[in-house]
Amino acid sequence: MKTRIFMFLCFFLGVLFLTGVAWGQNEKLRVTAGLNKTEFIVGEPTYLTFNLNNLTDDPLEFRTRLSLYNDVRIIVSIPEKMPEDYTGIYEDSITPNYVFKIPPHETDHITYTILYKNGSEDGLYFRTPLKATLSISLEGSVASTHLKFQVPPLVVEIKAPDEKDKPALAFLISRRLIRDIHVGRASRNDMGTFETFLKDFPDTTYTPYALYCLASGFMIDGQNEKGNIKQAIAHFQDFITRYPQHPLMDGVIYRLGDCYDRLGDTDQAKKCFVKLYNQYPNSGRITYTDPLLVKYLFGTESENIKPGNWTLY
Repeated sequence: MKTRIFMFLCFFLGVLFLTGVAWGQNEKLRVTAGLNKTEFIVGEPTYLTFNLNNLTDDPLEFRTRLSLYNDVRIIVSIPEKMPEDYTGIYEDSITPNYVFKIPPHETDHITYTILYKNGSEDGLYFRTPLKATLSISLEGSVASTHLKFQVPPLVVEIKAPDEKDKPALAFLISRRLIRDIHVGRASRNDMGTFETFLKDFPDTTYTPYALYCLASGFMIDGQNEKGNIKQAIAHFQDFITRYPQHPLMDGVIYRLGDCYDRLGDTDQAKKCFVKLYNQYPNSGRITYTDPLLVKYLFGTESENIKPGNWTLY
């Protein structure tokens, strides 16, 4: 497998997976960071991705406590105002003390969602319009060596919603669904509300996020109950049809593969994960210790990952 180095990527049709490269490096590890795009509508999720490149000839373990423990700090500096602190959070199913096992000369990925500020009455974290600077400090360790990276600032612009988006945002705020939109999963109590949202607001900036939440909610609500998993699959397939270039597409493909795995359809599951790996190589979904990726892509020997042992086709 060719070494995948994080680069400044701009996909056609307006899809920008990572923008504004910032990086730090020592003799063992290179860290690059970028946003999924630079302009956002207020209330729209902001994704920050780190790429961790192993520069050594041996497997490395990058241990980090995620923002649940405030070891990843994102400081937002607004001109003429005091800096405000925000934190990111990775997928709920990932434990806080997550270990990234990176093969020699390979790159692993972590994606964080910048969530709302604690104590915010309406769940909103950025006010509009504004331009903010993300100053990012990442701490962790490799073996027994403590590492700290201070990456150069990344600029993000938050725009006010247009006339089409205003009522949709008001709906999300009034129902306290901003966190759901950012976490990417509807709770059991909110699934009916998201169904209402999709009927009332079929074409807004927030609609694809709502569809993603609803589909993922069926995975939580029913877990492995076949009827709910099939409903999740239908919604994810609808998402792929309607929003083929959306920044959430890698997450959709991952969760679709997860659904097929739960149904025991290993052929369809593997197709999803191979598509994820081939089409979205810088996705935060691709980690060498993810159980599903180990199962379908990297082989069962997760403790001894070697490119020659991979099962890709």
